[in-house]
This record gives sequence, C-alpha cells and structure tokens, in this order.
Amino acid sequence: MAAQRATDRVDADSSTVSLAIPADPAFVGTVRYFAATVARHAGLPEELTDDLRLAVSEACAEAMEAGEAGSIRVALSLHSAGIAVEVTSSSLRPGGAAPLPEGSELVPIYRLQLIRALFPDAQSDQGSGTRVVRWVNGEVTQLLRLLAKADHPAP
Repeated sequence: MAAQRATDRVDADSSTVSLAIPADPAFVGTVRYFAATVARHAGLPEELTDDLRLAVSEACAEAMEAGEAGSIRVALSLHSAGIAVEVTSSSLRPGGAAPLPEGSELVPIYRLQLIRALFPDAQSDQGSGTRVVRWVNGEVTQLLRLLAKADHPAP
C-alpha cells in the first residue's frame, strides 16, 4: 500500500497553486497552513487570511464527513478579479459518489452558510464522482491596490 502524502503544484502562468491531500482529517491542518501561507505571500490582510483558512477547512471537513474515500484538491488562484478558491473531492468508490436527491444541498447547509457568510458567491456542485466547492473574492484586488498605494504614495 502506498504511503499517503500531500502533493503540491505551482502553475506559474496563471498564478495558481494547488495542494492535493488524502481525504483524511490528519491533513486538514496542512490545508489550513497552505491556504494561509499563499494568502500571506500574496499580501492579503490577516482578516481575509483567517476567513480563507476557515472556509477551506470547512469545505475539506464536508468532503470527509461525506465519507468519500479518495483525495481532496485545494487550488488557489490570484488574478486581477481577486482570489479564486476551488476545493474538489474525488471518490475512489466504483461509480463515484452516490447521487443526491433532487433539490438537496451538496454541502451540509450549515457549512455552506458559513462559507457564504465569508465569501457570498460560494457555490457547490457534484458530478462524475467529484464534488466541488468554489468561491471568488473580488474585494482582494481592491485591498491589494489600496495596500500598494499606501506603500508607494504618488508624488
């Protein structure tokens, strides 16, 4: 049996960094640290870093509570519109995850409400054995511009 480990990848062209972990609660701390490190490296304010860390943690916990055996991938993309986050869980069970009843929430409602309280445009969907929670925070761009102006005032 292969040892479980976290893997990471950096895509320099699109400013996307991703981390893949086994669907194991022992790795959630690694994901939280990863998200916070990327946010700090990008110069995001500490309050936003804390929100990001909490939302990523909730999305990972949801995937694990769903009983999915497999992996979880967290991708963070910094671009002109802000920071985009995508948490994808994949099932190794034959046929993927069991289909959900029509109209049911993909992420337990309290988790999705918490994520949406932090990032109002959060979405959740499922298909072909994968479950995805994604959100974008456009306010990041405005904050980064304000920070840049504060560091380098106009003459």
